[in-house]
Amino acid sequence: MVQLFGIRERVMLKLIGVRGRIIKRVESVDNKINQFKREVARRKQEIRGMLPAPDQQDLQVEEKRFIKEIRWYEGQRHKLRNQIFELDRAIFASETIKDVSELKSAMIELKGMMKNFDDDMMYIKNEILESVGGGRYNPIVIDK
Repeated sequence: MVQLFGIRERVMLKLIGVRGRIIKRVESVDNKINQFKREVARRKQEIRGMLPAPDQQDLQVEEKRFIKEIRWYEGQRHKLRNQIFELDRAIFASETIKDVSELKSAMIELKGMMKNFDDDMMYIKNEILESVGGGRYNPIVIDK
């Protein structure tokens, strides 16, 4: 059982490490999205200052391309965040399994203690009955 707990601990540490790496990737995707949003804003400013011309259309095409890239990166960010959520669920389940196994061992120990307690209570009851009754406890039996 000890080895099983050791394996669980190593798996949990790996899950936590993977979660950290995914969070870093989410941050880098967020940086990319922000970079593209700044580019889109810059393109919009340039378009506003221009007269309608082929150059303006080229800027609009670039702006649309950046917007598509932003949407793609937002989809990637969403997938990464879902992975983080699933990892959190796995970590929580692993911790719950550990807690349940600890509870099971505590219940086994408690049952042993209760058995000893019952034996002690029987002994104390017999002692009390002996002292009160002056002898051994004999239950009253009624014959017909």
